[in-house]
Amino acid sequence: MTGAAVAAWIGISWIFAHRLLHPARRVAELTPGDLGMAYEDVSFRTGDGLTLRGWWIPGRGRGSVVLLPGVAADRADMLVTRGPFLHRAGYDLLVYDHRATGASDGDLITVGTREADDVEAAVTLAIERSTAPVALFGHSLGGSIAILAAARDERVAAVVDDGGFGSVEELITSTGHRYTRPLPPGLLAAPVVFLVQLLGGFDLRAIRPIDAAARLRAPLLVMAGEADRMVPVEQQRELAEHAAGPTRYVVFEGAGHGDAHTLYRSDYEGLVLGFLDSWLLSASGST
Repeated sequence: MTGAAVAAWIGISWIFAHRLLHPARRVAELTPGDLGMAYEDVSFRTGDGLTLRGWWIPGRGRGSVVLLPGVAADRADMLVTRGPFLHRAGYDLLVYDHRATGASDGDLITVGTREADDVEAAVTLAIERSTAPVALFGHSLGGSIAILAAARDERVAAVVDDGGFGSVEELITSTGHRYTRPLPPGLLAAPVVFLVQLLGGFDLRAIRPIDAAARLRAPLLVMAGEADRMVPVEQQRELAEHAAGPTRYVVFEGAGHGDAHTLYRSDYEGLVLGFLDSWLLSASGST
């Protein structure tokens, strides 16, 4: 490898690691009120002393759904795309900004290391607001965080994962290969893992939702995009296969990362509502 190639390799790895830890911060301008939903501004403290901010949107007590956006997305992302159909169905909603995103405190994300602890605090808030069973519904990083959190929190009655990764190393390999073709995949994994450890103080190799799925007893719905280039469908299938509890795995043909709801809105919403209705109503003892 030439000196220029080495310099490029190190530079791309540094940019990748920095963006992973410090995604561009966007603060939501839209509110649930703009979508016709009554809501309340809420906040809660994390175990390491940060304040995370979000909205509590009361429904008809059918169940409580904690919505978890992907990396660099603010809370309005899940609110606009998934909130309306869940709210129409009668679900209470809690949606908030992850640490270091939106209006929440924090200087860096930890790609699930501390975000899973944050979800436990969010579940506590939901339980304080409603006696209904609680589900987690996450997209991309949010889906992976949901699995990590639910695997150790028995209060979670169901998990919906749309496009979550099985391990961060595999995620870096699949996404990084877009910048290193035609070189072999995985070229960025080792330097990015090292740089994140150096800059962030945590080990990316330990973030493995696929292992957490093996401890997960709550029902799990895994939704994959057949054309997802960020989190390949094979990775999501393996995630579902490792799940210990009742699991449903659905692939949306031709859908990329985050495209399934847009391309298959009716089928997608029916699938999610059917899954949540089945498990949350049974958890509450309703019929």
